[in-house]
Amino acid sequence: MSAPYGGQFRVPNVSTGRLPDPDLVRALVTEAYNTFKHNDEGKNSTVYPAMERVQSDLFGICVVGTNGEAHEIGDTAHEFTIMSVSKPFVFALVAEALGVQDVRDKIGANARPRAPRGNLP
Repeated sequence: MSAPYGGQFRVPNVSTGRLPDPDLVRALVTEAYNTFKHNDEGKNSTVYPAMERVQSDLFGICVVGTNGEAHEIGDTAHEFTIMSVSKPFVFALVAEALGVQDVRDKIGANARPRAPRGNLP
């Protein structure tokens, strides 16, 4: 079976808590960058001015291991707003601190607070 997007590398999608060999990570990051750097489909969101102002031709990939080692390519030095990209990371931190079930009970599947029963408009 071939690798995704015609690439030569196949790595199992199983988290071990650390990145694979740095040479492999660099090769995978470079392969992903080269595969997608010319994709100009879509357009910037106009919901938030900070997102609308960003040059739409910027593209970069950065993968950072838990040891702080960064593997990056492209426009990774350009500052940008992370907006909703931060939500999964915040959820993971809160779930780790409070427990997944407690967090699910409080925010539900839609990541919105649940209205107390009987108090719906």
